[in-house]
Amino acid sequence: MSRHHRKRKSDKIRCTKSKSPFTSSEIDDINSYDGDRDPLFVIRATPAIGRYMVAKNDIKAGSIVIRENPLVVGPCVGGRVQCIGCYKGLEKESQKFKCMGCGWPICSIKCTGQGMAYGHTEMECSVLKECHSGDFLSWNDIGDLRINYHSIVPLRCLILKSTDPSAYQTLMDMESHNEIRKNIPEVWLRNQKTVVDKIIKQWKLTEHTEEEVHTICGILEVNAFEIGQQGINVRGVYPTAFLMSHDCVPNTNHSDDGTNFTLTVRASMDIPENHPITLSYAYTLQNTLKRREHLLENKFFDCYCKRCSDPTELGTYLSALICPKSGVVPIN
Repeated sequence: MSRHHRKRKSDKIRCTKSKSPFTSSEIDDINSYDGDRDPLFVIRATPAIGRYMVAKNDIKAGSIVIRENPLVVGPCVGGRVQCIGCYKGLEKESQKFKCMGCGWPICSIKCTGQGMAYGHTEMECSVLKECHSGDFLSWNDIGDLRINYHSIVPLRCLILKSTDPSAYQTLMDMESHNEIRKNIPEVWLRNQKTVVDKIIKQWKLTEHTEEEVHTICGILEVNAFEIGQQGINVRGVYPTAFLMSHDCVPNTNHSDDGTNFTLTVRASMDIPENHPITLSYAYTLQNTLKRREHLLENKFFDCYCKRCSDPTELGTYLSALICPKSGVVPIN
């Protein structure tokens, strides 16, 4: 994702093609989103912040800026055991079902997500079956079973390499922050143990390199959106939305349809021509300390937006303490 920040110091499937406004090879030349109406943005780049999105003309509040399908969808890291097809939670279910092909957890033998582009595809099932991944699932150890899900979305990204090379290239053109992440042992070693070693050493998918899998882990950490409705919690990567830069007072909001996970980004205020189109990578109702902590630990940058730079948080005093003698005291 593009961002308004300083970078963290280094010492410290088978899937239908997503409707993208441009291919990865054209990304620096194509100027706009080619949807059902006139383009609304252009892509620019600077050495300091990389590629980012700005308004081509004045955009009215409520206008749809982007509407697109994901490149890949799947379970979140740290999530609970869920159906690998429709993502329904399974930990409270008394009866557990296994996919008849690969042996992974599903909600029922009639799961609507089996064979679907953004669910458990035939290609994925075949790969998981051939590498005997189901043999390593500890059904009586929920904690260990959860960890196995860390590898599903990276695997789906790798499958794109053969099933949809254009989508795979779009994915690989995204920022991974590998050099920064290598210097954060808890991040790099966690991915090494729970994703890289599992895919290459345990599942023996040796056609992939460790560097490639680590890069995909980074791309997902930096660029994925948390999506899903009605109790379904998954992450998705989109071919254009990742180009929106961060701001703790964003000028857009987004939603997904909960079926095909189509992402719709709308302007939440009027956006002037040539102004960056932004979203928040953090929870906007958290205070500055919590937001900046989240951005540094999960997106690998320090935020210096107007809100983070103002001790009063633009007059909201969300981070302030109430002193019985002095009243509200902003926290720097």
